[in-house]
Order: sequence, then C-alpha cells, then structure tokens
Amino acid sequence: MRGVAAGALAGLVALTSACGGRANPGDGAVSSGPAPGACVQVAGPLSEDATLAGAEGRYRLTMVASGDGTSVDGSLTLVTRPAGMLVQSDAETPLSGDVDISLTQVGAQPVRELASEDPAAPGVLVLESDGTSGRSVLLRFGSESNRIDRQAVDAAFTVLDVQRIEDAGFFGAWRSGVRTERTEGYFCAWRSSP
Repeated sequence: MRGVAAGALAGLVALTSACGGRANPGDGAVSSGPAPGACVQVAGPLSEDATLAGAEGRYRLTMVASGDGTSVDGSLTLVTRPAGMLVQSDAETPLSGDVDISLTQVGAQPVRELASEDPAAPGVLVLESDGTSGRSVLLRFGSESNRIDRQAVDAAFTVLDVQRIEDAGFFGAWRSGVRTERTEGYFCAWRSSP
C-alpha cells in the first residue's frame, strides 16, 4: 500500500511540475512569468539592456500587498516622452503617462495627481539607469514627484520596481512610504492595447 501511495505522490509532483506549478498569489512564492489575470511575484534581476522604451500603450495594473495579499486593479497608460525630456537627473525617461488605481487599498501612500498628462509633471514617469547593483527600471507615481523643475523633498512616494519585461507586459515589486512609514508588495502590468 505504501508503494502505491508513494507512486501516486511522485506522479502528482511530476504533473504539477509539468503544468508550471504556479503558486497562489498571496503565498509569497516566486513564479516565472505570471499568466494574465493571475498576478504572482517574480524575481529579477533585469538584463543589462532592459528598457520599457517602445512599450507605449494601455495596461491593466494589479498591485498586491505583502503580508495579507490584499490586491487592487487599475489602469496604466504610457506614452513616449517629448524629445527634450528624455533625461532627468542621471536617469533616462523614455515614457510617462497616467494611472488610475486606489493606492490606499493596498496600504500604499496616496500621491497627488496620478492622472496628470502634463509632460513636465506627469502622473507616472519611467526612470531607467545603470548602477552598482545592475540595471534599474522604475515607474514613479505622482506629478509632484515627477516635476522637471524641482525635486520633491520629504514627500510621500510610490514606486514600481520592474524585475521582468515580456511581450505581454512587465512585472516586479512596489514600495511606498513617507518618513518612517513603509509598505511594499508586488505588481503585474498586462498590456491591454498598443
């Protein structure tokens, strides 16, 4: 009888592996390449040439909080930046846009004017750079944080840290905070239209 049970267990493990063995979104497990509609945590690092340049379009954005697994869905639109605005500080800024999502639902800090389409203070700004720890592709939320004429100091922030870019979208971790308060989780942005 033990031989039959062991054989059945081995078969189940093999079947789970063959089918991809996706983890539940809230259990903190890592998966490679979330299926549309099932947001799971992914691992980096990004390749040296990773970029969101050319990834204009609309996305369905899901943010999941670490810990309790609370999630929120919204929409994200990215457009190409004007020619004179492709660099900010030491980062390339190929895209900007706007986002419609309830950040507070996952414990993230509310930031101002997420819907701003002003290229000089967009609701979302893509920042790409190379550092000592490798390639970094970030999406920073809030027009106040993204103004080209001044830098926000001691302001609340919410940032998406991209850890995988695929044809279907991009995926990674998010973090948010103000002063000593910090929250984090993971996100999935699936392309909904070009």
